[in-house]
Amino acid sequence: MGSHCLECLRASAPRPVERARIRVATGAPMATATLVAVNVVVYVWSEFAQSTRGLSSVIARFGLFGPLVAENGEWYRLVTSGFLHFDLRHIGFNMIMLWLLGRQLERIIGPVRFLAVYMVALLGGSVLALLLSPNAITAGASGAIFGVMSALYVAMERRGLDPWNSGVGSLILINVFLSFMIPNISIGGHLGGLVAGALAVYVLDDRGAESWRRRAALRWGAAAVLAVVMFGAGLLAAGTWSSPVF
Repeated sequence: MGSHCLECLRASAPRPVERARIRVATGAPMATATLVAVNVVVYVWSEFAQSTRGLSSVIARFGLFGPLVAENGEWYRLVTSGFLHFDLRHIGFNMIMLWLLGRQLERIIGPVRFLAVYMVALLGGSVLALLLSPNAITAGASGAIFGVMSALYVAMERRGLDPWNSGVGSLILINVFLSFMIPNISIGGHLGGLVAGALAVYVLDDRGAESWRRRAALRWGAAAVLAVVMFGAGLLAAGTWSSPVF
């Protein structure tokens, strides 16, 4: 097939920024599509379920609620609440954001790491939602989506891409601002997801320091520890329902 000059290959190789752009521009976002599909299916199920006082029985059974997490051992609510939505506008906005942001992040870090970041962010949102409002029934994917936003910001910066030029930085600021301005929004869920998503991609992304990049097992171990810590913190936060911290 011929021979190649190593120096010529190095000179013609795309720069890190170009390489990142090529990767961002290719690949089918199957993990993102799956998450959107799961959320939509659960929403349809919730809409057709029996309602009591305007609240779907599915949300009542699986939504985030401190007293039931702490006293009844219903720990699964820390996760299931992130796949529930109150109305069509709620799920519509969240799924549009998940599709637009999730597919970008998935193409940069890959589907497996994307799903790991998403779940850690979801848990982080549950933790702070319980800490700030343990006695409110909370539901929605927005905590995880805030985590996707912050993770995308970190992943882009690590690849030499400007998250402000792409609009990701401004999107984060706008959504944090709106979280404080719009009533009935889980501020804790949004901020918790934002922080957890950034932490998750920081440990999972292979674009960190050279020594860290070569240790896949260590990176996944750190992510697992982070998820366990988030889960434990959620259980502790749920226990504050009888005497809220805030």
